[in-house]
This record gives sequence, C-alpha cells and structure tokens, in this order.
Amino acid sequence: MKQNNKLEVLSFNELVQRRLNHDGGDEEKIRSEIQNQVHDIFTNGMMDGVPKDLFNDYGKIVGLLFGVDQGNGSTSLVALFQEYYGYKLQFFIWSTFYISWFLIGKLLGVEVVEVTRLKLMVYVGFLVLLSGMLYAVFKFVLLPIIAKDMGKYIMKNRKSNELGDINNYYANNKSKPENNFFLAMDGDEIVGHVALDKWIYPGDKVEDAEFIEEYEKYQINPLKMIEIRRMSVKSSYRGGGVATVLLRYVFKYAQELQMNRIILKTSSLQYGARRLYQKLGFEILGVTQYIPPIAIFKFMLDISKK
Repeated sequence: MKQNNKLEVLSFNELVQRRLNHDGGDEEKIRSEIQNQVHDIFTNGMMDGVPKDLFNDYGKIVGLLFGVDQGNGSTSLVALFQEYYGYKLQFFIWSTFYISWFLIGKLLGVEVVEVTRLKLMVYVGFLVLLSGMLYAVFKFVLLPIIAKDMGKYIMKNRKSNELGDINNYYANNKSKPENNFFLAMDGDEIVGHVALDKWIYPGDKVEDAEFIEEYEKYQINPLKMIEIRRMSVKSSYRGGGVATVLLRYVFKYAQELQMNRIILKTSSLQYGARRLYQKLGFEILGVTQYIPPIAIFKFMLDISKK
C-alpha cells in the first residue's frame, strides 16, 4: 500500500492535453493509451473484489454459528453469504444440526434426547462429511464460477459505449455535458479513476427504483442528480487514501454544477468501497438481491449538506 499526500486529480481531457504538451505525438494515440491504463486499473480492481477463500480467518468458523461478523466479503465467500442472508444463515445451520440429530436418532432407533456413543459417532461423522462436501462445492465450483462471471462482466464493460469510449461518453459528451472522467495522479502515474454520469429521470425502472422514488418527491422543483461510476484504485495504492481524494474532488465538482444529489450503485463484492461511502456521508437507499450471494447497494448523498 502506497500513501502519497501529493496526489493530483485531472480530468481525462486535462491529462490528454498535458501529455500532448509534454511529449507531443498523436492525440488519438494518447487517448487510447490512457484508456488502456484505465482498463487495467478497472480490471484489477474488480478482480480484487472476488472472494479468494471461504473464510477471512478460519478461527471465525465457530463465530459463524452465532452470527459473528465474518469481515470482508472481498476475501471471504462466507462473509458474502452472511451479509446476503443475515440471521437466516444461522437459522439454516442450526436447523441442519437439529434435523441431522433427529434423523440419525430415528435411523438408529434412539430417542431425540438420548445420547449414545454410536449416535454421537454417526452424527459427528455425518457433519464432517457434509462439511467436506460443502467445502468442495464452494471452493472448487462456486468460487471459480464467481471469478468467471466477473471476468465476463469486466470484458463486457471494457467494450461498452461508456468505459469503452471514455472520450465520447464522459470527456466530451455533447448530450450530457455534465459528464466527466477524473484520474488520480501520482506524478505521471495514473493510480485511480472515477466517472460521473448525469442521471436522467426515469432511469431504469428496476435498477434505479430508489432513485426514481427520491426524484419524484421533488417534482415541483426537480432534483439534479449525477451518478458516480467506474471508481477504482490501483492495487498497490489501495488503502492509501486515493479513493477519498477522488470522492472529495467529485463533491466539489458536483457542487460547481449545482447538483442536488450524488448517487451510485455498487455490489456486495466492493466491501471497502461501501464502508468508505458511508464514512463520507452516503446513505443506503436500498439493496437489490440477485443470485446469491451477490447484491447491489444503492447509495445517495445530499450534496447540498456538504
């Protein structure tokens, strides 16, 4: 983790112009080079959010039985499931324990409250076998599926009409002149980025339901809302304050545009980002659950209060 108090924030166009003035050359080539660097940071940032193992700390396994926080979902698949299901996960675990004990007793012709050595041996053996099977499924089936799906998502977005064309969608969008793309710079090195996209009512009726509801509260004096998208920080700089610098710059930019609300959507995989958003004053408007354990969090900030 690198920390640097001399970070500079430039717009996409400003960085293009700086490199043109410094190095000369073809403007289109410079734009393409910057976009490729952004793609690399975005790709690594998204892949870093994919869980690497079942647990952050295998010492927390017992705590799972009692709902103890499993920590960062970006490194723990179990933490993702706990956040997705909440107390229902603990209910399922304890129900499995009881039903297993009950059925093994029935199989052996032993009462539920009766404890025998054979019953205990069969019960423990069954739980060990079940745990091993679940571990294999989660470790060797589910984790690779999540990583593969993330890879597809990344490639789709890299080729999209916005991240795939930063210049025309963000830097020079004539239909949305408020749009912009900002880069955090450590000297000549791009170490993070964030995009801003003007939100236009009614947006997506499903994905933007909470934003639509907020907008419709003020129809007499319509809100001006802008959406944060594509925020990512270079892996070696993560945790060093780059994201905070970018967000504070975004706040200032949104105020200059006289925006009323800043909105964003992020997934349950982005654990650190969600904590930062809340720390900086964003509130969670809603959570949409997709295929377990993935959920999308909708955040909003009243920029007039900043």
